Amino acid sequence: MGKTYGDKSIINSLLQYTVWIGIFLSLLTPLAVNLKMMYPFMGPRLLFFMGVVQVMFFAWLVLAIFDKKYRPNKNAITLSVLAFIVIAFVSAVSGFDFEFSFWSNFERGMGLFMHLHIFAFFLVLSSFIKKRSDWMMVFSAISIIASAVALVSIGNVYGFFELASYYKNGSTLGNTSFMGSYLLVAIFFAFYGLLKSQKPIQYFYLINFIIIALGILTNPGGRAMKGAFLAGMILFFLLYYAFKNQNKYIKIGCRAILILGFFFSIVIGVSAFIDGNPVREKIFGFHGMAPRFTVWDISWQSFKERPMLGWGIENYRVPFERKFEPKLLLQEYGGEVWFDRAHNVVFDSLVAFGLVGTIIFFMMFAVAIYALWRYYLKEDRDIIAPAVFTSLFVAHFIQNLTVFDMIASYMLIFLAFAFISFNTSKEEVVDDDKKEINLVVLLIITIVFTISFIAGISKPYNANHYGSMSLSAPIDFEDTLDYFETAISVPMGRENFLLSITDRVIALSNKGVVAEIEDEELRSEQISFEINKMEYLIEKLEGLIEKDSVRFKDYWTLSKLYNHYFDYYHLEQLIADNNEENRELAMEAISRALEVAELGLAESPKNVQGHWEVAQAKINIGKIYYLSLDFDTSDKYFSEAFELLEKAVDLEPRFLSSHEKLIRTADQVLGDKELAKEKALEAVEINPDWEESFKEYYGN
Repeated sequence: MGKTYGDKSIINSLLQYTVWIGIFLSLLTPLAVNLKMMYPFMGPRLLFFMGVVQVMFFAWLVLAIFDKKYRPNKNAITLSVLAFIVIAFVSAVSGFDFEFSFWSNFERGMGLFMHLHIFAFFLVLSSFIKKRSDWMMVFSAISIIASAVALVSIGNVYGFFELASYYKNGSTLGNTSFMGSYLLVAIFFAFYGLLKSQKPIQYFYLINFIIIALGILTNPGGRAMKGAFLAGMILFFLLYYAFKNQNKYIKIGCRAILILGFFFSIVIGVSAFIDGNPVREKIFGFHGMAPRFTVWDISWQSFKERPMLGWGIENYRVPFERKFEPKLLLQEYGGEVWFDRAHNVVFDSLVAFGLVGTIIFFMMFAVAIYALWRYYLKEDRDIIAPAVFTSLFVAHFIQNLTVFDMIASYMLIFLAFAFISFNTSKEEVVDDDKKEINLVVLLIITIVFTISFIAGISKPYNANHYGSMSLSAPIDFEDTLDYFETAISVPMGRENFLLSITDRVIALSNKGVVAEIEDEELRSEQISFEINKMEYLIEKLEGLIEKDSVRFKDYWTLSKLYNHYFDYYHLEQLIADNNEENRELAMEAISRALEVAELGLAESPKNVQGHWEVAQAKINIGKIYYLSLDFDTSDKYFSEAFELLEKAVDLEPRFLSSHEKLIRTADQVLGDKELAKEKALEAVEINPDWEESFKEYYGN
């Protein structure tokens, strides 16, 4: 890449090259994968993008300070993006958990910290790239990378090669929906290049367009993405012929279709949320839509609690857990119980940012579209840009009515804003009016960059990496403790790491497996190792729930760990030696389990998982009294546990697992065979398909 505007200074040239390299490296974000990290797809991708953006931003900042031509465009698009970042910050401050809103976690990573990088990305692109030919090079790079992503998916779908199962047919994105979102946005850049270039470059864009389109259409999932792509293409041609065609009848016809289509879309959208409407019933019957409507209802109720500024970005799961609907446990509703998104751009925005933030969010798109069409109509410019990018934004909106953006697609939306900002600005010859770079200022910016990179990129990378290593650590508690401490040393992902690692420790700490170890000393070390890990995690989770902003899942995970710790350690100690000290230690642990589980149940009253953990804690308390030969007290706790499990069944009678726990408790804990038989017969009456599952309790 040649020097921009003929700058002579070596430092200027180095800074310019740094920005250019950063721009093209950032476009490689969809390919960033590291299978050795705890979150191998999202974690590396987030950190890669933010790391590259920091390098290019600080290089650009030096240029902008000393050379006016690199400073941001003062137009409506820049102001609308800035307004969105500001309102996202304000809603986070007034929301449920500012720290989580700011840092997010490695599974999503779309908190304020990422949005600051997105804003920096937009500023650099919109301020630095001054030539249309340079923008076309950027679009070429996007097309090549998107084609690579599509080819990997196509090759896997048609069996040319087989990807590992964890790719889930999502190519390098690891998820069909995320891949679909990325390809959907990327194809419009290839389409723009196809329409705006000349042969032979046009053939390059045509090949890439075809490959990306095949990637979209052969995607094993992503029905919304396929429909959005087709809708976007149809919209483009309607817009093109409505404004460009010389035949007035074709113009009138296309404009009429556009107007009718607009009103038809509004009618369909409104009808989808009217109970009993045939349109709603039809959409509801589509695969995967039943849970969506349930979650959207929860979202609407959550929005009404905080209507102006919302709950804060990334805090969706808080109101979701509080208003949890047990039917989501059922397979016909997806069987998914942990939602951190509404899977709808409107509801996601309303819950995160409130009405004010949602208006400003969509205002960015409205301002960009208005700028394109205003420039076309006033300046009599080419119709291609307004038609292509209007179609892109509409297709993106349709897609995000049932899914959501991650960084790979989200960054391209803001790249589109940056291009529109350039495309709608009057090209002016900028005088070579720059100051000599002050080395003191350069040093200060370098120091700030270093601190920012270490705190925001390097340390989170180590946290993610060592979080993964902790799962395969040797039987040495000190080594594992070091990995754990590194993993929770930064706020980004700390809570999510603790919850995830606790689930894995519980799942893997099976004494039946340990018992198969022949070497007695090694077996003893392994048991001690597992106990130490659980005690360490209990301590850290206790610290986590001391915060004001505690979620149901935090309470639930800690209570589950306490219950598991009791079964793994305390119960065995009591059976071996039921002395007073062991009883006190066991009672202290399990009483805390009950206390935490009840706090969780209060946070999410209709979540049957909360009922299960409270019931399990009561059963464990009952076991302590039973071993102490206090049968009356033990029966009291066993009965209370059974009543809680009955409530769980009543919350959603169609959920098999609740019946299984209830019947097992009647049979094995209460020792009441008749009661177990009665409950088994009731379960089969609800669903005859369960007969085989419960036949042992009532025979033929």
